[in-house]
Amino acid sequence: MPEKGPDGAPESPPGKALVIGLLGGVASGKSAVAGLFRERGALVLNADEMAREVLDLPGMVELVETRLGPGLVGADG
Repeated sequence: MPEKGPDGAPESPPGKALVIGLLGGVASGKSAVAGLFRERGALVLNADEMAREVLDLPGMVELVETRLGPGLVGADG
């Protein structure tokens, strides 16, 4: 069991980061919980935002469609 910090939250061992994954359906509160973590100083990585950034790179949508098959990308991109 990890040691507890002054606020009662678990602390990571030295040199080890505590990694927490937030999963859930649409409107399940993932963004709200991520915001609470961010307010407490946590680094929050949003995979949806990262994926959108990658898909904005030139030629990336075409590459994804080539690799995963036609029909994956809609007319609106």
